[in-house]
Amino acid sequence: MVLDQKSKKIYTVSQITHRIYETLDSNFSFIWVTGEISNFKAPSSGHYYFSLKDNKALINAAIFKNQQRNLKFVPENGLEVTGFGRISVYPPRGSYQIIFEYLEPKGLGSLQLLFEQTKEKLRQEGLFEEKYKKKLPFLPSKISLVTSPTGAAVRDMLKVFKKRFNNIEIEIYPVSVQGENAHKEIINALNDLNEKNDTDLIIIARGGGSFEDLMAFNSEDLARTVFNSQIPVVSGVGHETDFTIIDFVSDLRAPTPTAAAEYSVPAKTDLINTLNIYKKRLGFSLSKIVEYKKQNLRNTEKRLKDPQKNIEDTRLYIDENLSLLEKRVNNFISLKKDYIKTLEKGLTYKKLNSFYETNKNRFEYSYNSLIKNYGNFLEKKRFELDKNFYKLFELGPKNILKRGYSITRDYNTKKILRSVQTDVKQNDRVEVVMHDGTLLCTVNEIIRDEN
Repeated sequence: MVLDQKSKKIYTVSQITHRIYETLDSNFSFIWVTGEISNFKAPSSGHYYFSLKDNKALINAAIFKNQQRNLKFVPENGLEVTGFGRISVYPPRGSYQIIFEYLEPKGLGSLQLLFEQTKEKLRQEGLFEEKYKKKLPFLPSKISLVTSPTGAAVRDMLKVFKKRFNNIEIEIYPVSVQGENAHKEIINALNDLNEKNDTDLIIIARGGGSFEDLMAFNSEDLARTVFNSQIPVVSGVGHETDFTIIDFVSDLRAPTPTAAAEYSVPAKTDLINTLNIYKKRLGFSLSKIVEYKKQNLRNTEKRLKDPQKNIEDTRLYIDENLSLLEKRVNNFISLKKDYIKTLEKGLTYKKLNSFYETNKNRFEYSYNSLIKNYGNFLEKKRFELDKNFYKLFELGPKNILKRGYSITRDYNTKKILRSVQTDVKQNDRVEVVMHDGTLLCTVNEIIRDEN
């Protein structure tokens, strides 16, 4: 090969790079490209950088921050995508790359991918766990409906509330349930309701629609707001087969708005029927308890003696013992006197002196024995007397009254009243004697025992 030095054209690196840029720009200004994402990076600048490859080649790619508003998902390694962009040359490195204006998942809609990505992210953070679910109030006094005020869903829910429990206060917090800013309005509503904290339950509801129509309820920010709500939240979005992100973070997911209303309040008729059943059971149980207590009282009453009779019996017992003791002592003394008189009649002084001298020791022994026995006898009887006196004291009226008893007497006659059937009538004045005083009362009503 012969080089013609006169005809040769020499390019600088910059010129070559510029010629390549012009060639690419003129032939590949905007193109559609498909491939698999690899080497994905998201630096603090907010731009996305990655490579797009197939089984034979690889090309660098980027999505600048101001173009990301068109993305409905977050790019990740291994994801096959199709995008629309322009080829650009980066002169400092002499490399070319695709600057994407639009990107979507291949084979899977971007909205569906965003849903799955958000769902998996929140699941890994534990926001779906059952332990974080708040218990719904059994019978809320106020329910706030975060929904469209003109939709069919709110009308159906109001019908359910009126039918099941029309006393509950229902607040409608109007929001958009579809559109780009709908999730922001719902977030503001939840924050406002939590700040006021004057409602017992929040229901987020909307009727059915396409997957795109329900995207407001798949917002990550809305899901976190629902999770952080201090007031229990019920989600009732779409039809039974529709699932949104807030269904997984709410405290209860209802398949439809109507079901959300049914789950939130019990039916008043059911509560009334249940209360009637409990009322009957309680009445039956109470009647059984009252009857048992009455029977127990009657049995106790039979076992208890009249305190006055106990006092009288004890007095009679003491009187009998004192009389018997006195009689025995008098008889003993009388016998000894008679014996002495007999001795006096049959004995002269001399004989008596001789007899005394002869039986002096025996007399002294007998005398001492008599004194001792008589002393023991008196001590024994004194002990019995003290014992009976103590019993009498224990059974005295005041001690008995201190145990909680009282004596009711007629005010005029001082007669003890023993029966409400025969001894007292309405407006009678009576005295209620207690251990530390007396109550003067007037009988206003007489309640007679049916038994």
